[in-house]
Amino acid sequence: MSHAPDAAGDSGHRPAASPDVSPDASPTESLSGSLSEPLAHPAVAAPADASVAAPDAAARPAVHSVALQPQGWRFDAPEDQTLLLAALDHGLRLPHSCRNGTCRACIARLVSGRIGYRIEWPGLSREEKDEGWILPCVACARSDLVLDQPQAINLFDVPPPPSARR
Repeated sequence: MSHAPDAAGDSGHRPAASPDVSPDASPTESLSGSLSEPLAHPAVAAPADASVAAPDAAARPAVHSVALQPQGWRFDAPEDQTLLLAALDHGLRLPHSCRNGTCRACIARLVSGRIGYRIEWPGLSREEKDEGWILPCVACARSDLVLDQPQAINLFDVPPPPSARR
């Protein structure tokens, strides 16, 4: 089971490359030529070709399908959202309490797929991780998943409380 990029402590973000400037160059030498070039305005410089994706389309996170066992329910989980919140957004309540990986109330078994954690070390032992246990409150999908969580509840199927039935 892969926990990249979180397990390695690598967020995947890299600083922008700095321009090639000689350490001996004066400030004006390092800028030579750049002042005479026209500045491109994004609205003007954008290609008119409709096949080019909009900038915000490239920034959207990938979305993966998550199946819950034994119920057979499915929901979509964007890579930038925890499994717990994605399930709640789709009307599925997973057990939870702290939402930060310490209480373990949300523990579930990863049957298949890959996840990454939002925190460096979730409240699981090495043995539990090796057995496939995960904490959905701090885990994000990195592929399509199958989770075993028999305590999940479909909020749309819950009957109203007795006081509301009168």
